[in-house]
Amino acid sequence: DNPDSRNNFPITYNDRVNEFQMNQFYLYLERAVNLESDSWDFGGRFDFMFGTDARFTQATGLDDQILSENFSRFYDIALPQAYVEIFAPFGNGIVAKLGHFYTIIGYEVVTAPGNFFYSHAYTMQYAEPFTHTGALFSYNINDNWSLSSGAVLGWDNFDQDMDTWNYLGGLSWANDEATTSVAWSIITGGVDGSSSDNRTMYSLVLTHHFTDELQYVFQHDFGYQENAAANGDNAFWYGINQYLFYQLFDSLSLGLRGEWFRDNNGTRIIEDEAGSYFEITAGVNWSPKSWFMVRPEIRYDWADSNVGVYDDQTEDNQLSFAVDFILTF
Repeated sequence: DNPDSRNNFPITYNDRVNEFQMNQFYLYLERAVNLESDSWDFGGRFDFMFGTDARFTQATGLDDQILSENFSRFYDIALPQAYVEIFAPFGNGIVAKLGHFYTIIGYEVVTAPGNFFYSHAYTMQYAEPFTHTGALFSYNINDNWSLSSGAVLGWDNFDQDMDTWNYLGGLSWANDEATTSVAWSIITGGVDGSSSDNRTMYSLVLTHHFTDELQYVFQHDFGYQENAAANGDNAFWYGINQYLFYQLFDSLSLGLRGEWFRDNNGTRIIEDEAGSYFEITAGVNWSPKSWFMVRPEIRYDWADSNVGVYDDQTEDNQLSFAVDFILTF
């Protein structure tokens, strides 16, 4: 629709209309711990991102003030991970992650090579946290079950509200053939240090390989926050995502995503405007080289809301085409 603002809202990451974006220039330094070791092992990771995606993944008090708006309206710096990792040889091995790290909640991730689609689902953009600061402990119960549990400073927070501790945990299962897996994760705790209001959300992700080429993913998110609505009511948000991927050739895959997301009290997308948001996305992943990928997609969005949502909040639907190029080195 080419809106005057040149903004694809409520789509983020690929949020600019008819413009080239360098979404992510991404570097990381990592020493992974040896999960098969019979002795203590130490490692860690540090991530750096520059680009138009950085402003969506910053943590309060860490990287949100590095570059001013005078430098660039859309380009920024993010430090989404900076943690140490400790492997303790107790039982099947306990891994402790201490510092600043990506969330375990949901299916889609921040780093571009970790996703099939260029654009993101509403749930990833508006329903879930991106990063945490704190401690997370992981343990493989056996070959099928694994458990994570820890304490973090809420959502996307580094050093503000230091008393706002949240519980973060998850439980996952995979069958012996590794064709089916289920992961459930949850975060619950205070929103900020000035109130006792609770915010809780969970995510359930089911992955199943029908064949070596055909994969299906189902995701359900549910969130709740006390006294968050404009009228003082409790706020709820929830949704369902479904994905279907087919590996046509070694270098070519096809993908389809369908989503329904409900912002029940107008607290996640448009302030004080409840609505249901829907999107269908079809895309292709083509890798002519192991270090180079092209991801074109076509996406149709529509909303059931009392106000306009798309095209500078004048329309209730939107058709978009996008393509990005990923080079890994």
